[in-house]
Amino acid sequence: MTVKPSAEQSTRSAILSAALDLFLTKGVEHVSMRQIARSVQITPMAIYRHFANKEQLVLEMLAQGFTSFGSYLDRREAGNTPIERLEHLAEGFFEFALENNAYFELMFLSSQTPTGLRNRNNVLSASRPTYRKLQACVQDCIDAGEIADTHSKDISLDILAFCVGHVALYISGNVIHPSKQPKRVLMHAFSNHIRLLKPRQGI
Repeated sequence: MTVKPSAEQSTRSAILSAALDLFLTKGVEHVSMRQIARSVQITPMAIYRHFANKEQLVLEMLAQGFTSFGSYLDRREAGNTPIERLEHLAEGFFEFALENNAYFELMFLSSQTPTGLRNRNNVLSASRPTYRKLQACVQDCIDAGEIADTHSKDISLDILAFCVGHVALYISGNVIHPSKQPKRVLMHAFSNHIRLLKPRQGI
């Protein structure tokens, strides 16, 4: 039996959706709670029944984004070896980014979020579990000899930067891939990148 969301839950979801669109088109710092309320067709006073202020709204939006992101990363469990699990994790990252462009941009590309938030620790708490999944996967690859024995934190940051950068180039249109299957192109690039991290032989 499917439980229908209440009117309050529907309004809250509509507020988050409208805010996400406005933040990406105008920038977080240029959007007011009044503008968001107008977009959802509720009164400015009504929006404060759901969110105390804009920062609380942004924090909940980011928390939802990272929760969803984490569920995509969980497909790493399907791999039989550490390197396969890392590849599945990358696949989950790319699928999240391609299927949730708006959240991806807000979480990884916005210059105002989360650095502009006063309560930045809440954002870090939301994002940290997803980073730990990557770092644990990388450490398993190091322990198995699939990746050169380097600090897992450094390699994890390198992999994260690689994935974010490639998706950003694709989404922006600055790099036009000839393939109509962007995930396949991104995974091919990722596999090439991982080869560079393998231990060097004969040294």
